[in-house]
Amino acid sequence: MNHDYSHCLDYSPDCPKECFRGKLIRDLRNNNTINLIGVPIAWAHLKGTEECKKREENNESN
Repeated sequence: MNHDYSHCLDYSPDCPKECFRGKLIRDLRNNNTINLIGVPIAWAHLKGTEECKKREENNESN
């Protein structure tokens, strides 16, 4: 894993599979995170922003 992206603090299992930020979280979980101890990882609350695919789904259903 080699990227400079913020990971979403608002991620939950019901996030859309195509969400890029969700993919980052799943990538962290699927890899041996013990190797990341001491590595800085950026986190951000992205719910309600244009980055959030949940927001798009909610707008489509209204």
